[in-house]
Amino acid sequence: MRGWFVSCILTGLSGPALAGPWTLPDGAAYVRTSVAREDVETLRAWRGDAYGEYGLTDDWTASLKIESVLFEGAADYNSDGIRATLRRRGFRNDYFTTSLEVGVLAGAAIGGAQGCDSPGGELRVGIGGSVDGTPVDPFIPANSNTGFVLLEVAGRAHADGCQT
Repeated sequence: MRGWFVSCILTGLSGPALAGPWTLPDGAAYVRTSVAREDVETLRAWRGDAYGEYGLTDDWTASLKIESVLFEGAADYNSDGIRATLRRRGFRNDYFTTSLEVGVLAGAAIGGAQGCDSPGGELRVGIGGSVDGTPVDPFIPANSNTGFVLLEVAGRAHADGCQT
């Protein structure tokens, strides 16, 4: 089905495994911003976004992402987007966790499909865990040699049938 994608990320990097299927502890927050310069065929663009997560409880995390893409000399391609989600932790033990995430979104910048500006929804199911079997809290990088693996399956659909 169009619009569905599977992402599998293997990493051996030390440090926290942010996002993915993990929920934040009650009252904890994660915030980041990014700016990137992109070349798309003959066009050059700036992409900026702000993203944040907040642990509503140990089992529920809310997230918000606002994104904008500005093309130099081609303003017709400029786009904005916003996405808000709720992630619910499923089964969890010391080695892996599962989650279900639902969200609302709007704008072409989220998902990258030009002209897909109508409101939409997103559903995401994930599982993640320790690569080497070491018990680990992904938000406390106490074990610098531990890597993480995660698998997420997600789908997005917009009101006008546009798929991102």
